[in-house]
Amino acid sequence: MEIEFSKGEVTTDSAVQPLPKSKMPECWNDDTRMDYLFSNFRPHTVNPLDWESKMKFWTALLEEWCVHNNRPMFTLSDLKKAFHRKGRTPVCLPTVIETMHR
Repeated sequence: MEIEFSKGEVTTDSAVQPLPKSKMPECWNDDTRMDYLFSNFRPHTVNPLDWESKMKFWTALLEEWCVHNNRPMFTLSDLKKAFHRKGRTPVCLPTVIETMHR
């Protein structure tokens, strides 16, 4: 699946909606796991398997969000709103977006 996105801010007609709880992964309720998944990526060379696992988690979740919301385009701001959790936003999203863009 190809996803188009915009690095610049784009005004959208509809409000950003998170995925319903039924579509969120089970680990979404695990604070320890989510702390790791919300953190910055360490260099790929440090632990390639962890890096790939984290990237796979986010790309799958972003694809699910895009399909569920019928939104083939998004901004970083959209994603920060959609995946806000317990007062935090994922700081790793710029890396995810950049990698998906390649």
